[in-house]
Amino acid sequence: MLKNPIHLRLEKLESWQHLTFMACLC
Repeated sequence: MLKNPIHLRLEKLESWQHLTFMACLC
C-alpha cells in the first residue's frame, strides 16, 4: 500500500474529526 500525501492528510483529517466529536460529547 503506497503512502500518498493525500491519503495521509485524509487520515489526519479523520482523526481530527473524531477528536472534535469526542470533545463535543464530553
